[in-house]
Amino acid sequence: MPDEEACSLADAIANTQPSVSIRVNKSKGAKADAHARRVPWCEQGFYLDERPQFTFDTDFQSGRYYVQDASSMFIGYAISKLVTAPVRYLDLCAAPGGKTTSAIDALPQGSLVVANEIVPLRAKILKENVVKWGSPYTVVTHNRPADFSPLTRFFDVIATDVPCSGEGMMRNLWKSASHASEALLPTSGSVCVPEGCSSTAPAPTISRKTSEWCVIYAKTLAAPPSTSA
Repeated sequence: MPDEEACSLADAIANTQPSVSIRVNKSKGAKADAHARRVPWCEQGFYLDERPQFTFDTDFQSGRYYVQDASSMFIGYAISKLVTAPVRYLDLCAAPGGKTTSAIDALPQGSLVVANEIVPLRAKILKENVVKWGSPYTVVTHNRPADFSPLTRFFDVIATDVPCSGEGMMRNLWKSASHASEALLPTSGSVCVPEGCSSTAPAPTISRKTSEWCVIYAKTLAAPPSTSA
């Protein structure tokens, strides 16, 4: 990242308050307050003027809305533009459930969503959030990515954080060290994408280099097999 951009980013993280945004559950008829500002790329996403005590809000506990950063809502927009017919969708790194519930709302009716999380505690949180959201066509699993490899040509779309460097948590942790490595990508991809999957959606981080690695590797996964001898 250029020095000027890095300084601007550091200043924003250290000296500005993060925005507060929610995504309402359209299947439960939920609506945001009249004064809430809509997120431009998410019809159900809204900015709040202040952060309320979500823990004590019965609407939050009953799944009428989900607290999610506005930038993370973009996956729903991407899905709505790229997927036009019912699919079998795998969210391989699903906890705590933001990407999964976004996908549930964005996918065409009749789609099957499988939400997976390898970490036991996070899998429990994922299950709670998916149950609260209320989709009957969603399955929560607790498996290693390699466990899905035998499901050749089963999933049409796979969403996965490959790799997840943790850079998106810089405002909370104020650490700039990245754990991403170019060498991790082929390893991750080989177990994340069963043969025949027609679409992959990596979720990169703020690191330009990490993002470029993800895009390049995603292109290699999407490329048709070579027919040359």
